[in-house]
Formats: sequence, C-alpha cells, structure tokens
Amino acid sequence: MNSSLLGRIGRLLPLVVTVVAACAIVAPAHAGPLLATTLTVPGATDGTCFARELASGPGVVKRSLRSPGHGLIKVRLVAASGDWELGVFDARTGRPVAGSAHYGARELAEGLVRKGQDLLVQACRSSGATRATMTVGFEALDRRAISDVELVRVSTPTPEASEKLASLGFETTEHHGLDFTDVFVQRGQQAAKLGRLGLISIVLDPNVEALRKAAIRSGEAFARTSATGLPSGRGTTTLCPVTGCYRTLAEYTSEMDALATAHPSFVKRITITNAATRTYEGRDIEGLEISTDVNARDGKPVFLMMGLHHVREWPAGEHTLEWAYELICGYSPDPPGGVDTPCPDSGAAPN
Repeated sequence: MNSSLLGRIGRLLPLVVTVVAACAIVAPAHAGPLLATTLTVPGATDGTCFARELASGPGVVKRSLRSPGHGLIKVRLVAASGDWELGVFDARTGRPVAGSAHYGARELAEGLVRKGQDLLVQACRSSGATRATMTVGFEALDRRAISDVELVRVSTPTPEASEKLASLGFETTEHHGLDFTDVFVQRGQQAAKLGRLGLISIVLDPNVEALRKAAIRSGEAFARTSATGLPSGRGTTTLCPVTGCYRTLAEYTSEMDALATAHPSFVKRITITNAATRTYEGRDIEGLEISTDVNARDGKPVFLMMGLHHVREWPAGEHTLEWAYELICGYSPDPPGGVDTPCPDSGAAPN
C-alpha cells in the first residue's frame, strides 16, 4: 500500500462497544461492594495486565477475594491521569475472568463467576497518577434461567403486531423479516406471556445456552487446527488456542493502543469521552484515526468504519480491526527507531 492510497482512504475509526446480552433473571445486587479501596502504586510496568497474572513488582498491585454467588463481577478503577489496566483471574487455575485496557485511567472489567470462586484482582499502572480508587461489585444471576432460554420466531405480519411484541420487553435478535421477529424467551412465565399475546410462534432452538457452548467448541477446534492468514497474524494455534480467536474488549483496546504507539506519524488514538456519549456501563468509546499527517487539520475526506455496535455481531468488530492492521502494516510494517511493532513479520504483511 502506498502513501497516496493511505491518504485517499483518510481515517479509520473502529468504535468497539461491548454489550452484555443475557436472558438470565438478575437477582438483587449484592448489598455493598465486595471491595472498595484506594491503591497507591509508585512504580510502573509495561506488562499486559489482563492476559495473565504478573510477577509482583513495580507498577503491579493485587487483591484477593471470593465470589459470594453465581453472577457477574464488576471491577472499576479510576485515577486522575495516566494509563492503568485491570485483570481478574481464577486464583486456582490462573484463567482470565475479566480484563480492561482502555486508553487512560478509567477501567471497567466484567466477567462471569461461580459461587465460592477464589479470584485475584490485578491492577497495573503504566504512567500518570500513582493513586487510584478501585471498587469490586457483584450482581447475582439465576443460573437456571440461563439454561432455560429458547430462541423463538414470532409472527409479526403488521406494525401493530410488532409493537405488541416490543411492549412485552423480550430481548430481540438482529434477525427479523417482513412478517416475523426472532426473540429470546425464558421458559415459564415469559413463555406464558408470549402465549397470551395471541401471535403465532414456533421454537427454533429449545436451549440457547447449549447452542452457545457448541459454537464455542467449534471455534476452539478451528483455532487449534487452522491458520486464518489475517493481517494481524491472529488465528494461529499459538495466538488464540482457547477463545476461538474472537477478541475480548480488553484485547481490542490494547491492540489499538499498541498500533498507535508503534506508528505515531500516521496512527492516532481517538476517545469520545463525555457523559453524553459514554456507553450504558460508563465506558468511553475508543478508536483509531489513520492518515498521512494524522495530526494535521487538512480537510481531507473522511471514511468512517464502525465495528460491533450491534449486539452479538462479533465478526463486525474483527473485520474493522483487521482492516486497521492491513492499512497500517501494509503501509509501514517496520516503524522507525527500533520501536516494537504489533505488525506480523514483514514477509507476512499485506501488500
């Protein structure tokens, strides 16, 4: 890729937003935070905080706790300035449970935990303020509700029928047609509510949780045996042997940060950060701008690409970030000054 092509393309802004979608019944939240503390971390680390437990040392602080039940763990960290990250791990196995690697010092890591699970919460400081506040919250989930969810197709031949279905508050999918809408329905009271609606419906899949687990197993099998040839090099058995190669939010933001750090002359971080534009859970919206003379206000045409702004559309986020790799690594696979680059080896970089 040459500079003129990059200039014509202008800017790429992958807006990566996660939406936790669950049909489970949420039980009352824990009476108070599991942990609320002020961290003082005078040192700094350049280690990746969310991927694995780091050795104790400068820039790393750890706290241990136990989950009070089955549910969602929420770890928030706020510092006045600088760059921090979070990681939550199963204390026995070291398996990552949650992570956060946003630009700056506002972090939120969320993950599912089981009752009595021992957890290790790890906060890492790279730069800026040496003090941060950290709170750990918990929301209980009814595990039975998760396994009792069906995928149901409901006949909605008229606008009135669609409005009637929407009024009941079912979680809809992005799959619908001129005369039908697919929704997630919990067996029992929710199914009875749908039955009283008077609309024709059929069950497409009686156990959404089993379907989800089967999809994960299929992805893991593919990742163990196949190489994808993606611009980032992701997709080999060494890079993602377990996850099926879909990135987590922490991986998205960490990789975008690494691309901008390695190529500052034509890649710039973008953060949309104010109360009106933050996500439902309070996260800033982040992305990259890619252009020659990236810091100039030169009036070039803008191309905007967004990924994962609809729930459960995982490939959309992957396409967006992989194209960023293709633009950046194809234009300049080796940054000046000996800076480490997240691009694959030059021979593997796209033309």
